[in-house]
Amino acid sequence: MPRHVSHQLQSGILGLFDFDPALQGPTAGWRIVGMDRRLASSVLLLQTLALSACGDSPTGPQGRSSIDLSQPWKEGTPASVGLRPAGIASALEAAAAVPRLMSLLVVRDGTLVVEEYYRGNQRDSLNDLRSVTKSVVSTLTGLAVQEGYLSGLDQTLGELLPEAPFHFPEQREISLRHLLTMSGGFDWYEQGAIGYNEWILSEDRIDFLLSKLLLDPPGLIFNYNSAAVHLLGVVLTEATGLQLPELADQLLFGPIGIARSRWEPLPPHYNGGAGIDLRPRDLARLGQLFLQGGVSGDRRILSESWIQEAT
Repeated sequence: MPRHVSHQLQSGILGLFDFDPALQGPTAGWRIVGMDRRLASSVLLLQTLALSACGDSPTGPQGRSSIDLSQPWKEGTPASVGLRPAGIASALEAAAAVPRLMSLLVVRDGTLVVEEYYRGNQRDSLNDLRSVTKSVVSTLTGLAVQEGYLSGLDQTLGELLPEAPFHFPEQREISLRHLLTMSGGFDWYEQGAIGYNEWILSEDRIDFLLSKLLLDPPGLIFNYNSAAVHLLGVVLTEATGLQLPELADQLLFGPIGIARSRWEPLPPHYNGGAGIDLRPRDLARLGQLFLQGGVSGDRRILSESWIQEAT
């Protein structure tokens, strides 16, 4: 049975931060450069906690070198990368009190300096990442364009999935860009389990989405929609001939050292909206790839233009 959303323990916060000296206020100097929209408040809490641990001269992007993500993590202490141990200790104490938090890792300048697990979670545990899956599918879309499987983001569903069960002709004009930006225009309401469970437990998940009217012209209004990102995953499978697990292993996970993953099957496809499990250390690899501008060591994995557009 597909995994529906419950109130059980879940993990899956992916927040990337960069230093910007122009920013002012309690989080002065730090800005979010990539994250799941719905998780913003949780990530900002951790960001505020982490700021108290920073030294006087945070290392900006110009000071970073590109580590080879296919290799094991270099480990160090908070002090070794300019973080104050007392501040880190306070952050860890606060993190331990977050009821559903399963792990907390801190990587700075390519060095893993904090690694804590909670509530029975372990280093090699595969964690249900929920909507971080969408970030993976988005990245795979960029890689599919880069590798020539797709000609660009303005290709439409009518072109890419001509046999899909469209209920309304205008749905054929929805583009990959619309799916990536959650602006397909569907009559859709999703908030946690509400909306998501109705879709995930339906008999035909593609038909369930395409049975919805378009309330707005595609590209006009952002509306959170897991089913639309799942449909994007179906597009990737049809365009490449590879299911999402194989496509990810070939184009993304393998090159950055992610050897273990688990995807939720939704026959005849896999859940592209919220279906991936990764180890926390491997999720950090994905974040580090974005912080390094798509480069791992001396190898470019993801184009710089995609990194800029995605973040």
